[in-house]
Amino acid sequence: MDAGGLRLDAVMQLLEGTGFGLAVVRTDQAPPAIGWDLTDLEARTRRGSRFPAHRQVRRSVRGPLWWHYHEVLGGRGLGPQPAWTAEGFIPPEGTRYGKEPRPYEEGEGPRWPY
Repeated sequence: MDAGGLRLDAVMQLLEGTGFGLAVVRTDQAPPAIGWDLTDLEARTRRGSRFPAHRQVRRSVRGPLWWHYHEVLGGRGLGPQPAWTAEGFIPPEGTRYGKEPRPYEEGEGPRWPY
């Protein structure tokens, strides 16, 4: 995007709430050092994409637990062992996955899954 045509107040409004800011530095000095975590630079899924930003990513020495269950014990053949994992994710309080179950009707027997 060419920001040459944007006004300063528009740029500031775009940056608002992103956690980033705008800095003016002298042209004869080096820009400020920016620090990146190793997980930002190297961590990738088996498909090569980056992990979601809200996940805590760590190196996986022996492979994540899901890999052992699905590929080692599951008899589906071994894919490449993941080098990184985001296991241990705890969903925020009140998060619900799947459909909301409907209430039972009178005389209704067991049903699966809802």
